[in-house]
Amino acid sequence: MACVAICFTLLSVGLLSVEATRNVIFNTIIEWHEKYTKVEFKDSATDSKQSGVYQPSYLPQGFSQTSLTKLGNVHMLIYSNDTGETIIFSQWIYGSGASSVDNENKKYSEIEISGNKAYLFEAITEEDSNVLTWQAVGMVFELTSPIDSKELIHIAESLKK
Repeated sequence: MACVAICFTLLSVGLLSVEATRNVIFNTIIEWHEKYTKVEFKDSATDSKQSGVYQPSYLPQGFSQTSLTKLGNVHMLIYSNDTGETIIFSQWIYGSGASSVDNENKKYSEIEISGNKAYLFEAITEEDSNVLTWQAVGMVFELTSPIDSKELIHIAESLKK
């Protein structure tokens, strides 16, 4: 057992001495708490002068944009339909904020959005919302809605600046 521990330590020190490996391991920090999960994306090499707002080119039938709000460094777009359902789309420069997701009554999985790792929290009950968060192009994106998670994925894959 001591031999395994020594080998693991030596391997870890060797891997973490390479900057590219450290960036992959430490740029996404997921903290699990009893009632919520914090997802934070960090990248010291990101261009912090990113500008513009990304918008989906696909929305489920009946949805249209009802508001665009800027709160500090976060842009929040809200899409609604006639039945009162909403899709909240938030975005911010990565490294400048974190996302907290209520993890009660949610099923967690890692998926891929346009070649980037994404974190999907699917609601188990009808009272809760699905949450999809991922980073790409120096930005963090988050979609929150009670609509089907497959629709959220389709929206995410349609982003345009």
